[in-house]
Amino acid sequence: MEAQILKRVTRMDEVQGADDLQSRGRIRGRHLTAAVLSLMAFAIILCSEGTSATGEPTRAQATLVPPYLEVSGDVSPKVIWYRLSDNEPREAVVNISVKGMGTPVITFKPQDTVFIMDSSGSMAFSDPNFYRILATKRYVDNMLPPDRAAVVSFSDTATLVNGNHLSSNYDQIKANLDTLTNPVGLTNLQAGIQMANNELITYGEEGKVWIEILLTDGRPDPPETNVTEETLDEAVAYNITIYTIGLGSEVDESLLKYIAFRTGGKYFKAESPEDLIPIYMAISNQFYNYTAAHNVTVEVNLGRGIEANLTTVTGGELNETSSTPGRFNLSLRDILLGETLNISFRVTSLYPGTLPLFTTGSSIRYEDWKGEAVYLPLPELYIRVIKIPPPPPPPPPPPPLPVEPPPLPPPPSVPVVSPVVNMPPVITAQPTLVAAPQGQIAAIPVEYLLASLAALGTLERVKIKKIIWQKLRVSVGA
Repeated sequence: MEAQILKRVTRMDEVQGADDLQSRGRIRGRHLTAAVLSLMAFAIILCSEGTSATGEPTRAQATLVPPYLEVSGDVSPKVIWYRLSDNEPREAVVNISVKGMGTPVITFKPQDTVFIMDSSGSMAFSDPNFYRILATKRYVDNMLPPDRAAVVSFSDTATLVNGNHLSSNYDQIKANLDTLTNPVGLTNLQAGIQMANNELITYGEEGKVWIEILLTDGRPDPPETNVTEETLDEAVAYNITIYTIGLGSEVDESLLKYIAFRTGGKYFKAESPEDLIPIYMAISNQFYNYTAAHNVTVEVNLGRGIEANLTTVTGGELNETSSTPGRFNLSLRDILLGETLNISFRVTSLYPGTLPLFTTGSSIRYEDWKGEAVYLPLPELYIRVIKIPPPPPPPPPPPPLPVEPPPLPPPPSVPVVSPVVNMPPVITAQPTLVAAPQGQIAAIPVEYLLASLAALGTLERVKIKKIIWQKLRVSVGA
């Protein structure tokens, strides 16, 4: 039986009205994301459920991440020309993204809830397997202190089950639900709602959400037991929200829709008892806080020489913007889980160099899920601004020339000193040669033969003359 119930629970998309939950309470109509997160939170709860030794469904402890903001940024292109250049590009686009992260089930709006349970005789046929009790217990399992609850049972009259007023004793609340197994009597709708109003007005705590969840399978019986306008006016005056659930085909849907509409609640149609679990869980999940950050302020202080033009802001409900030279601010009411705030602006500069886009103090400030102030600095982003084209790289140096050895120095010049000699007079006359008779040696004048000896000394000439005389056998004069 339990397996069949869990299988039915997973079919959230079959529950009429569950697709537009985001239009009520903390799930705002402007954010489809929040509705998706509601189903995700429900899936987390189901996946963490188990069974105790007694067969009672329990919830395992899960590790949850508190809501927070994640900030990122980028700039493109990273290199631009200075603003007065004729070259392109002269501006860059800066994008800052702020995303709501974390799990919605970590925090919630505290509530005081009264379960108004139809215990008329027809419930024995409409829900013989007590899915209504199991579904309400699942709602209780989804509560955390300081959430409180009480149980009102109505048939011919209405009673506060076991006299137990609003309490955070969840075991006691579930024990009170277990007593509703013997339905009998008529359907006094007025008595049930009035009893719940009295409990909240008398015992409800200020600062909490006051809720009534009414389950019935029929119409007011007898008709005079229909809820009165005075009772509904009282609920409205005390900000009591009534959610109505009609089980089966015999309910007065128009009446249940009217009760929900008058008090700011919602009507849910349960075609079968198995639909009750996802309906109760869908109602429960509406009261969790899907806000990742509240009262968000984005402060952008531009770096030296940076000029900016705010282009687009998407995501979140922008309250106001303000700007002065070198600075602009944005303020938002809140950022939901799964929602992303995108800020885009264009930057230029007259200053060359690598410049930081933001200075100290550029930040995102907000209140977190506990109401505490949080400060997040903007990411460090830089841009390079060029004023003249960078010079081309120098050509590679030519290979070195071969080194030749230096020429040898010329040898030192040594002056030649001619010896001083007594030069004889130069003989310029041509000697007279006389042909010798046949058989005789020709006579050659000695002066002619000795002309080349004029540079010699006297002794050397004498010796040579003797030799010549002997050789020529001629008479040489002294």
